[in-house]
Amino acid sequence: MSVAPSRRDRARSWILIAGLAVAAAVLLLVFVLRLSHTTGAKTQLGTDVFVVGKATTFAPKVKATGPLLFADLRAHSRQLNVYVQHVGADPRRGWMAFDAHTPDDVRCLVALDRRTLGLRDCHGHPYPPDGAGLTHYKVTIDPADQVVVDLSQPAA
Repeated sequence: MSVAPSRRDRARSWILIAGLAVAAAVLLLVFVLRLSHTTGAKTQLGTDVFVVGKATTFAPKVKATGPLLFADLRAHSRQLNVYVQHVGADPRRGWMAFDAHTPDDVRCLVALDRRTLGLRDCHGHPYPPDGAGLTHYKVTIDPADQVVVDLSQPAA
């Protein structure tokens, strides 16, 4: 003759299962965190190559509204905000990408004045449309007409 588990026994079972699930999640989190801090372990939370979109689509938009601001492009570096700018008449040429912070202070954002389409840093210092004086990144146009920004290292 079998005896059905009581309501109290079922509640204890569910509490035990939930406790084991929480313990497993905590152990998994600790394992991942320790692994990411291990010497030689490579962690990549974002990518160093960013595809903006079709050059022929974005060139007229940039000309009309000013450079496009892309914030926090790499998850492991929350301070990488980048402007993508286009100058000139040819949509496949004249693309550039540059940091939206001043080189000497990552807290000093370079902002776009929508009225004038000019760039100014947090101290009011103006920057030209090509971002001269700011850190630049390599920009290419791939065979599919996509604007591709390489954030792996600043351009020379």
